[in-house]
Amino acid sequence: MAQRETKVVPIEAEALRRLREEGAARLEPQDATTLARLIDTFILITRELQEERTTVARLRRLFGLRTSEKLSAILGPSEAQ
Repeated sequence: MAQRETKVVPIEAEALRRLREEGAARLEPQDATTLARLIDTFILITRELQEERTTVARLRRLFGLRTSEKLSAILGPSEAQ
């Protein structure tokens, strides 16, 4: 299967604010909360990625993602080298 090219589409902050407000007015409270959290997360990630010092490790920490197991933890310290 061919891989699709991902295209970054800029989104204005005002459009996100309007979407959040409309979601709060039209959605069930739980769905509106989910939408608001999604928008907040998108904004946070966008800001982090705009900073040159942001690393993949930092993004993993923001999302509470664990790093993969170390090879030495699987094979033992002497075999991993």
